[in-house]
Amino acid sequence: MMDDYYLLLGISRASGLTEIRRAHRRLAIRYDPDVAGDEGAEQFGRVREAFDTLSRTSRRSDYDRALEEAERRGGAARAARTIFAEPVDVMRDFATVRPGKAEVNEHVLRNFTGRTAKSNPSKELNVEIVLTPDQAARGGEVMMLVPVARVCGVCGGTGRAGFFMCDACAGQGTAWEKARVDVHVPAGSVDGTVVENSLHPVGIRNMWLKTHVRVAAGNA
Repeated sequence: MMDDYYLLLGISRASGLTEIRRAHRRLAIRYDPDVAGDEGAEQFGRVREAFDTLSRTSRRSDYDRALEEAERRGGAARAARTIFAEPVDVMRDFATVRPGKAEVNEHVLRNFTGRTAKSNPSKELNVEIVLTPDQAARGGEVMMLVPVARVCGVCGGTGRAGFFMCDACAGQGTAWEKARVDVHVPAGSVDGTVVENSLHPVGIRNMWLKTHVRVAAGNA
């Protein structure tokens, strides 16, 4: 799957040049190799490529067409091998999420605002899926939705518009969205199988998704 430059910059696909420049400036500072080291250098290059593409009208048009086609092809292929017909929202469709939902949101938000704490260790986002023995034997893809945030394009993340609260984000400085992560459950999975997924592709660098498989007869 090709890089989603909009998600990488934390902006919507309708964003204008001002929002693109603001997002690039914020991320370029965060991932400056002189500050963030080798890992920052890799991300710095991706951010630069995203900016160079989206800030030029012709390149952006070509990229948008390619992204749409890649998503269309990916969607068709995914539909043939998915275990569940609909995506599973990790913050809504699970009775238990570890750590708690408030802690998850706070940890995730640090990836998109730059407001990092002195100690920002990587955490595990643990969820559990229940499969029938037949589903576990076949395996396949589970589409999961995880929370991501983008900085408000109107106030630049301050939550203020002059002396007043920013109406576009209700003073929050960010807008929450959902990003899809495809979890591959291996064929022949047994009760207790754990599948780990990096959340780096959706912009979350301080958290891993750990999916715990429970096999129970009689569950759809």
